[in-house]
Amino acid sequence: MAPAPATCLTDAPPQRLEDDALERLRSSMPAARCLPLLRSVAAQSQGDVVLDYLQGLQLVVQVAPCL
Repeated sequence: MAPAPATCLTDAPPQRLEDDALERLRSSMPAARCLPLLRSVAAQSQGDVVLDYLQGLQLVVQVAPCL
């Protein structure tokens, strides 16, 4: 079950990428904020991904592989 919209927002820090070049891209280009989510989907991992949203506010996205 998906979380309620109010619980999708957090002040937790956004997830960072291990690759320095991708991390610079993620932090400098708003369209690249989704890179941690794409990494999680590609790896078929399960769990929460915290993405930059607004200044001081992040978005929590729940990810689970399709069965």
